[in-house]
Amino acid sequence: MSRPPPSTRPTPPSSSSSSSSSSMSTSTGTLVPLATLSPPIPGGSPAWHVAFSIDGRYLAACVGNPDTRVLVWEKRRRRRRRDGGSGASLSRGRGRRPLPGEDATDATKAKKSAEDDVDVVDEDEEGGREWELISTIRDDDDDDDEYGGRRRQNRPGSTSSRRTIRCAAFAPTCMSSLILATASFDGKVVVWERRRRDCYDGRDRDVDDDVDDDDDCEYDEYDDRDVNSFEAITQLEGHESEVKCLTWNATGSLLASCGRDKTIWIWECRLPGTVGGGDGNAARDGDMGGGEGAGEFDCLAVLQGHGGDVKSITFGQSHGQFGDGDEVLYSASYDNTVKVWAEEDGEWYCASTLDDTVHSSTVWCVALSPGGVRMYTGSQDGSIGIWKMRTSAELSRRRGSSSSSSTRGVGGGGGGSWDCVGRLSDSHSGYPVMSIDCAPSRAGHGRVASCGGDDRINVYREEVVNVGGTIMSSSSDAPKFALEAVAVDAHDGDVNCVRWHPLDGTCLASCGDDGAVRLWRYRR
Repeated sequence: MSRPPPSTRPTPPSSSSSSSSSSMSTSTGTLVPLATLSPPIPGGSPAWHVAFSIDGRYLAACVGNPDTRVLVWEKRRRRRRRDGGSGASLSRGRGRRPLPGEDATDATKAKKSAEDDVDVVDEDEEGGREWELISTIRDDDDDDDEYGGRRRQNRPGSTSSRRTIRCAAFAPTCMSSLILATASFDGKVVVWERRRRDCYDGRDRDVDDDVDDDDDCEYDEYDDRDVNSFEAITQLEGHESEVKCLTWNATGSLLASCGRDKTIWIWECRLPGTVGGGDGNAARDGDMGGGEGAGEFDCLAVLQGHGGDVKSITFGQSHGQFGDGDEVLYSASYDNTVKVWAEEDGEWYCASTLDDTVHSSTVWCVALSPGGVRMYTGSQDGSIGIWKMRTSAELSRRRGSSSSSSTRGVGGGGGGSWDCVGRLSDSHSGYPVMSIDCAPSRAGHGRVASCGGDDRINVYREEVVNVGGTIMSSSSDAPKFALEAVAVDAHDGDVNCVRWHPLDGTCLASCGDDGAVRLWRYRR
C-alpha cells in the first residue's frame, strides 16, 4: 500500500484523544520488543501474515514476492547445565537416532545421560524458552513426485514459484500431527503436514518416553528425510483469482477460504488428530491416516453475496442465534460490510449483513472475543467497530423501542443479530486498520490488539467495574476502552498482522512490509 512520506503523515494522536462513538481513556501498559525472528531486509519481501498453532508451540509467517515462502518456528525449551555452563537449546525427545554400529537402546541411554547433566529453566522465567526456525516452505510447482503432483515437498534449495502466499493457518490438531494450510494469489489453497516418524530423533517426544524395543524402530527411506519439513498433502482449487484469507473451525472439521472473486469456499475436512479424522499421518500413510477418507476434503458450499473482494473470514460460536449449527462464519469485504453465514439443515446461507454505515470503506479484518459475543472490525477508514451479539430474547424486549442508537445487522436465521455499540474512529491516525486480534481470557477482560498503516501496534482494554465481587463490562451497550499500550514504529512500514499467543496472554507476534517478524511482551 502506498503511503505519504513521513514528513506529511498525520501526527499520532496523543494518549488523551478519544473516539467519536466509544469513549477512550488512557492506562498504563507497555509493549516491549522480545525478539526479531526474521530481520527486516531493505527492499526485500514483505511479511503478510503470522499465525500461532493452537497450543502456541509453533508460529508461521507468510513472506511475499520476490522470495515467497512460509517460515515456521518452534518454541523450544532451553536447558541450563548444572555445572554452570551456557544454556543451550536442547530438543525434547526420546533418544537420538543410533549411530552406525550402535543399537537404539545405547543411543537412548546416551541421550538420557546428556539430559542428566542439565536443568530445565522454569517456563515462566524470562527467556526460559526460545524460538527456533525449523522449516521454510516453498510451494514449488515443478517439484512433483510419485503421487502424480498431489504432494510437493519443500526441499533445500528449491525455487519458489513466485506466487505470493498471503495467509497461513494451523489446524487445531492434536500434538501428534501438525497441519498447516496456506492461501496464495494464484487461487489455490495448499494443506501441508509436518513429517512424522515411527521413531523420533530427539525432537518431538518427551525424554521419559523411552525406546523399549529395538523392533519398535523402523528407519526407512521416508525416515531419512528431514523430520521438520512439511509435505503438501492436498491442493484445493476453486477460486478464480487471489485467495486472501483462510480459517479453520474449532474442531478442524471445516476449512474456509475467501478471495478476490467475491466468494467464500467451505471445505469439510478429515484430518489426523481432529474429530473424525483419526490419528495417523496423512503424508505418510497409504490410507491418509486414520481410515477410509482421512485426509480428504469435500466442498460443502460456495458462498456468494458480497459486492467486493472478501478480505477476512473467521469462525465463531452461534450461541443458538443463527441457524441450527454450533458455529457461524463471519466475512469482511471491500463492499464495506460484514456478513454472518450460518448452516441450516446442512445448507449454508447468509443469516445477517451488518450495515455498511459503520465503516465508510473496505473492512480489512474481523475478530471475535474468546466468548464469541463481542466482535471487532477494522477498516480502511481508520476506525475500529465494536459489536455486540443480541439474542432473540433481547431483540424481543427491545422491539418497538426507538431510543436505541445502535446499528443492527439485518436478517438473522435464528432470531439473533449484531449491534454496533461503539467505534474507535481514529485508532491509527487515519491510516487503515490492517489487523485486529482479541487476547485470550488469561490476558484479562476485553483486551484487543490492532495494527495499521501508521507502523504502530495498539493494545486496548475495555474498562470494567466490580459489582459485588463480579467483574463486569463498564457498559455492554456503550463500552469504554483505554489505549493501554502502543508500539510506535513497530515496523518500518505498514504493520500487516498482529496475533496474540493463544495461551499466555502476554506475548504477541507481528509482521510488516519491512519483511520482519517480531515478538512482543505485553506488560500491564
